[in-house]
Amino acid sequence: MPTETQSAKGASETLSGTAYELLRDDIVAGRYEPETKLRIEDLCKTYKIGASPMREALSRLAAGNFVTSEPQRGYWVAPVSLAEYHDLVNQRLNLETAALIDSIEHGDVEWESNVVAAYHRLARAHAKLADGTQESFIAWAREDRAFHFATIANCSSPWLKRFCQLILNQLARYHRQRYLSGVAPGDQTDQEHARFMRAVVERDSEKAANMLRKHIRAVARRLATDHLPESA
Repeated sequence: MPTETQSAKGASETLSGTAYELLRDDIVAGRYEPETKLRIEDLCKTYKIGASPMREALSRLAAGNFVTSEPQRGYWVAPVSLAEYHDLVNQRLNLETAALIDSIEHGDVEWESNVVAAYHRLARAHAKLADGTQESFIAWAREDRAFHFATIANCSSPWLKRFCQLILNQLARYHRQRYLSGVAPGDQTDQEHARFMRAVVERDSEKAANMLRKHIRAVARRLATDHLPESA
């Protein structure tokens, strides 16, 4: 039976995990702009979570490059730059393609069903983009990441999957700004996802990998980022 100290530690870790996920999702969604100061007292009020688990969450976010920190000065949302964007795109090309090929190799019926279900959720979210609201974009972006995560879910390397997830979450920060300024996911993106999904469930790893590379490069071209500073 857990002691009172162990129970308190478990509760704190749960709150820290909740704070991490909520704040990370809001940073990815753009509710906090790059280089915004993150004041712990304000975050505690917003998320109704105590200072200690909030600090732990911020430390985890700093380790994942979602925020930056300075001793005795606090935390800020991480800056963005053109150099980092290109680096993220290049690493996604390398790592996600490798994870996809491995995932297809180890795929089973349950994995295949999850990929198809994730695509259908993404397609429904895409259909709702016509209303032009921030909420509809956030929902679409969440389902877009979930779909790509689903395709690599059976990759045999947990570390490779973690790196891919981190890169996709970081890229979402960049893509959100361009979508909300008028460069929204169009029918071309939807069609790319549909063709890619079919290649994945058919277990054609070479075709799927080539389609993924083309999709990543096409998204990068459509979401021109010349408005970004060259470096952070």
